[in-house]
Amino acid sequence: MAMQFQSIPPISTLLVEELGFNFTQIGLLIGLWMLPGFFIALPGGLLGQRFGDKMVVMVGLGMQVVGALVLANGNTFQMAFAGRLFGGVGAVAFNVQLTKIVNDWFAEKEISTSMGILMTAWPFGIALALFTLGHVATIWDWRTAVFLTAGYSFLSLLLVTILYHDQPSAKPKALTPRPHLWAISPRELILIVSAGLVWALPNAGFIVLMGFMPAFLVSNGMELAKAGMLVSLTSWITIGSIPLGGWFTDRTGRVNTLILGGVLLNALFIFLMPLGVSVLICVVLLGITMGGWPGAIMALPNQVLSPRGRSTGFGVFYMVFYGIVAILVPVAGWLRDFTGKATASVLFGGGLMFLTVAALISFRILQRRWPAEEPGQLLESTT
Repeated sequence: MAMQFQSIPPISTLLVEELGFNFTQIGLLIGLWMLPGFFIALPGGLLGQRFGDKMVVMVGLGMQVVGALVLANGNTFQMAFAGRLFGGVGAVAFNVQLTKIVNDWFAEKEISTSMGILMTAWPFGIALALFTLGHVATIWDWRTAVFLTAGYSFLSLLLVTILYHDQPSAKPKALTPRPHLWAISPRELILIVSAGLVWALPNAGFIVLMGFMPAFLVSNGMELAKAGMLVSLTSWITIGSIPLGGWFTDRTGRVNTLILGGVLLNALFIFLMPLGVSVLICVVLLGITMGGWPGAIMALPNQVLSPRGRSTGFGVFYMVFYGIVAILVPVAGWLRDFTGKATASVLFGGGLMFLTVAALISFRILQRRWPAEEPGQLLESTT
């Protein structure tokens, strides 16, 4: 999923040159992958209950294959738009279901560690795209690079079909007569929306950075393939730092410290790059310090959701995440077009990291105002 999501940035300059796209459209194609989540993240949880986790995951992967094929065969922005939108719908259903599956297995165990391991798939796919697709597009063409992502999605579909089976507790069930959203309390709804904002802002910053950093480096004279490889270093490093950060969160319980320290350091290193500080040093330090916040933030929903509201709650959580990212990434592209400088998009990504501080403070204030309703819901101290 992440590799296909990241298929646009490594070939963005070729899309601008060959098809005449502008960077606002490039940003829209990146963010468009997230847009369906605002509308179907919540129904996606219901589909999992009705048809089973495995079926939803398989359908989601199949839609990603089709979406990539449409994009690769298109010659217009409309075709690219349609392919990204269709693939994004499948990706949302796929992603929400995976998160729900991991929480079912590990909610009472090492949730930050398990979520940290799951989250490594995202930077791994992004790093793989940045590392390979620019080379493929340079040697052959950008269409071949997109076809490659369709092949990876198809391989994943085969592996899930052959190897995976649903948990006994996740067997398909009939939908309840009333809307499932009503299964969570007003308190849970408010807090999970707030937690979704904490998750959305740094992820949007990361996506903006991965999406527009190659163009920033190319504008400074670097070759496209080399730029993609350099930016991918951040993602390669997070493959180790994110699980480690999740493990450290479970062992210390210092959720706030890891989130705040991680996003503030991320913002610092992003702001330093346009000032002439070594890009290599900054991307390496970004990858190291980025490991602190993903697992810690993904522990927040478990602190405020009861077991009965977990499926719906994660649907709402991802609805907020997808909606915000879908809006903010095109803004980064518009800033690139408006200013004429790729630096503007990079700085915007750093600003989103910094705004996460305010989002976390707001979440903790709301959490203190409405204490946990059930013994199974954990309250985190503000240390």
